[in-house]
Amino acid sequence: MQKPYAILYMINSYRKFLTLLKYDARFYDDYLNLKIPGVLWLSMIYGLRHIIFLAAYKLMPAEVLSTDWLAVQLSPALIFLDIPALMVLLSTGHRLPEAHKIMRLVWLNGRKLLLCSYLGSILLFTYLNFDLIQKFTFENLSLIFSVLIFDIVISLYLYKSNLTKDIFNEFPEEAKK
Repeated sequence: MQKPYAILYMINSYRKFLTLLKYDARFYDDYLNLKIPGVLWLSMIYGLRHIIFLAAYKLMPAEVLSTDWLAVQLSPALIFLDIPALMVLLSTGHRLPEAHKIMRLVWLNGRKLLLCSYLGSILLFTYLNFDLIQKFTFENLSLIFSVLIFDIVISLYLYKSNLTKDIFNEFPEEAKK
């Protein structure tokens, strides 16, 4: 008769443990580190879009290359703003206790790096395409708006999401020697 009580004790202990977690248990991995949600993965990958467009430039058909939407995003100056997103994406694979200090530093500042990348992209894109904005036709405005809306929405997500803040504040502790 001792076994059922032990099982109930374990269940109660587990329930108490779950109340200590800030988020639901599905947000954590086996080591109680927060998992990177899909939206954050997509925002990191979307932050590399100018690099991806440049890399795929030779593979794209001529019809795609002649579209206005792609033409306004192929500025070499915008590629430099993708570098912080690339660094953050690379640091996701280094969220280990034995990670290099640079990867730890990049991850812990990842939210700020991504925000700077997106906000810088908004400002530089607006500056580079200011003549299209000044012409104020529906086609130009819809083109500019369609490019900027994703950057604005992702920036708001990175800024407002408490889960994202907590993910970037968390890094597995170094093993003590």
